[in-house]
Amino acid sequence: MPDNGVPKGWTRARLGELLQLKYGTSLRESERHGGSVPVVGSAGIVGAHSSASVKGPGIVVGRKGSIGDVTWMATDFWPIDTTYYVSPIDGKCDLRWAYQLLQTLNLPSLNRATGVPGLNRDDVHALTRVFPPPDEQRRIAEVLDSIDAAIEKTEAVIAATERLRSA
Repeated sequence: MPDNGVPKGWTRARLGELLQLKYGTSLRESERHGGSVPVVGSAGIVGAHSSASVKGPGIVVGRKGSIGDVTWMATDFWPIDTTYYVSPIDGKCDLRWAYQLLQTLNLPSLNRATGVPGLNRDDVHALTRVFPPPDEQRRIAEVLDSIDAAIEKTEAVIAATERLRSA
């Protein structure tokens, strides 16, 4: 490991050098035509529409209200105007790895609003971290995804056991 504390091949950079948070677009409930495309708000899926504004897979981050909530979207989707969606820059960032990273950043602590909580993307872009190269990001994301899947299976077994016990 070099003297600056950064492992060989890794870089210290601002998050905004690897990815951008882009604004979702307005889609009132009365304008949604149903369909199979998830409409995503700050706290997750809030409805469905007939067309997407963003090609999946992707990440949605709560911008107003439930700020900092991070939602993974495996399909095309429509992030509404209370959200940001993640756009990697020039292949510098694996999307699954970015999803895992964003969940660890305590984004709600960046709130500067006095009324409705709000997340400023410039504050997120300015966060400085040490990042592995994209191929290592992919391997890290695969391991974390495997762990998440194992946790989900375990939680499902626990829930089924509790239902049996109460029956």
